[in-house]
Amino acid sequence: MKRLKADGVGLEKDPISINDEEQLWAKQLLGESSPHVLLDTIVFMCGMYFALRSRKEHRDLKFDLIKVLLIDGKKCIQYTENCYKNNPGGLKHQKIEPKVVTHYENISDPLRCFVKLLEVYYSRCPPPEQRKTDLFYLTPIAKPKGTFWFSAIPVGQNTSKTVSRLRKAAGIEGYKTNYSLRVTTATQLFQAGIDEQIYCHDNKYNTLIQTVSRASLKNISFYPASRRQRLRQWAKQCTEIAAGTSSLIRVASPCRTPWI
Repeated sequence: MKRLKADGVGLEKDPISINDEEQLWAKQLLGESSPHVLLDTIVFMCGMYFALRSRKEHRDLKFDLIKVLLIDGKKCIQYTENCYKNNPGGLKHQKIEPKVVTHYENISDPLRCFVKLLEVYYSRCPPPEQRKTDLFYLTPIAKPKGTFWFSAIPVGQNTSKTVSRLRKAAGIEGYKTNYSLRVTTATQLFQAGIDEQIYCHDNKYNTLIQTVSRASLKNISFYPASRRQRLRQWAKQCTEIAAGTSSLIRVASPCRTPWI
């Protein structure tokens, strides 16, 4: 039970509103102005755009799971979930397909573009041969003197309270934690009429929809009856999409604001 609560199961978290996020940018708590601000921004964006479920998923992020690619002439980030870490027993035993999220660059607002900020982060990290591990979040250097802003040592547990700390610094009300980033993504998709699990690529309609998350039926008993019914319906829709029998066609913006 303690582990489930730590992962956000059974606890109500408030989503990050657009006004909340605007405050974070306006007060320069997000951006690339310093090593600490850049790391907070990367944690914030990974949690939101990858819809990470728990602090463990943040801790398990690795450089080789997050790549900057060029697809059809467009720069994007592609994140592949580490299923072996998140689902003990491995793919062979559980038959779980890894979640893959593709996030395209925000040309209209480059200062807040996840792709651009991730490239800045990569350029400020030491090369692979100098790192202690392949873990993604590295420790900021308080007073960097050269190109690198981060040491070769992973940041440890400090990222688990990033959103809570940012909320307090910005004077934002409500109960918001790192898990609120996932809640934000699910809420935006729901309000836009797009199911939480769905994102697909349909060349016929030139539609880009990505897989943000899968229905978590493992701990479904912790949810109210209405939520359990919706989770089962989402799972059914995912199955139909995978089988090519779904008639659902939706369009989603790859950027945080707005979902359309």
